[in-house]
Amino acid sequence: MFNKDTEELDDLFHEMDDDYFIESDKQAADVNELARLFYYTHGYQVEKGYDFESAKHPQERLMYRLAVQAFNYVKSREGQ
Repeated sequence: MFNKDTEELDDLFHEMDDDYFIESDKQAADVNELARLFYYTHGYQVEKGYDFESAKHPQERLMYRLAVQAFNYVKSREGQ
């Protein structure tokens, strides 16, 4: 039961990946740094340059999703 629910949630989680496009290594680094700051806000630390996009831990993956969403929001507001 738990594994089935987890798989369904994981599928929904991955669907969110389709909502963004990182255009450069600089943007990828910025998103990872933002995820690192979000992670720190939750009381955790990782080394500078940690790749949250490749993380396996759910909390780290969440920080990456939040960072992508924040990055895209700010990017969409540029020029307004």
